[in-house]
Amino acid sequence: MAKTVLINGCSYAHRWHPDKWFEGYDIVNIAECGGSNRRAVRTTVEWILQNGNPDYVLLPITFLNRFEAYYDHLKPKVEYVSISPGFLGRAKLAPIVAEYMAYEHPSVTLDRFVTDMIMLDGFLKQRNIPYLAWNMCT
Repeated sequence: MAKTVLINGCSYAHRWHPDKWFEGYDIVNIAECGGSNRRAVRTTVEWILQNGNPDYVLLPITFLNRFEAYYDHLKPKVEYVSISPGFLGRAKLAPIVAEYMAYEHPSVTLDRFVTDMIMLDGFLKQRNIPYLAWNMCT
């Protein structure tokens, strides 16, 4: 049975293919351009619960000011929208997001990130999944 490496994150991870470092491994890359750290944590846990434990998880950390929001509660399926300040000009929700971001204290983004990473660390350790998370963007 082939070993699996799960990669998640933003566009930096989406375009990354570390085949030479993981020769003989199945590399599963579920990163998304413009994705937030919260999206990466949430979808990593979802992937593991649906597919089983990978042998390794690689999680390049993206910009802390990115986030995601649930969109259109009337839809039957949960749908999240990744929101990044750099992409505000292209989004229908730009005025609402800009208003929200104007009033959120900067320390909240760090608190949210640290809390998410502590929970992911506990989840992966409980399942004995080794992982590496590092700052990819700055």
